[in-house]
Amino acid sequence: MLDNQALVLSTIAAIYLLAGVALLVLVLALHERLKPVMPNTALTATAFGIIWAGLVLASGMIFIAGSQSAAALFESDPERAATVWLSVNIVHDALGGGIELVGGLWMLLASWIAIRDGALPKPLGYLGLAIGIVGILTVVPSLAELAAIFGLGQIVWFLWVGFIMLSKLRA
Repeated sequence: MLDNQALVLSTIAAIYLLAGVALLVLVLALHERLKPVMPNTALTATAFGIIWAGLVLASGMIFIAGSQSAAALFESDPERAATVWLSVNIVHDALGGGIELVGGLWMLLASWIAIRDGALPKPLGYLGLAIGIVGILTVVPSLAELAAIFGLGQIVWFLWVGFIMLSKLRA
């Protein structure tokens, strides 16, 4: 970590900070598209999406600030730096790196509305339902490894949703 701190921190900034901002934009754009059919459910989904975007941003900021603190402490007190780093990782993982309950709930609700509404293609909606369920299941400690499937599935879902939404803007 110390040898590649700039690379690690720039990667975390892209994965968490930029993605958190982009997620917020997507959550709000999907809300506008989904609210006419199921306004209360869309509002609930949007609330989870906004909370999730905040958690993603907070997780990234905690990782960046915590890693800088641990790195600065390492020279004078390596043991204490290791304890700080462990603590930072626990908080980072809980907020946005491993337990994906909030993101899973948002994807599940948004996808369910999209299936009922026809706002997005049904296969995309079913993919979102599956990914949302996987995210929710990451709460179970023995299923924590599902976070990787959730993250990879999201990439596919986000790209597909983005393509659909951008193509409808041009139409």
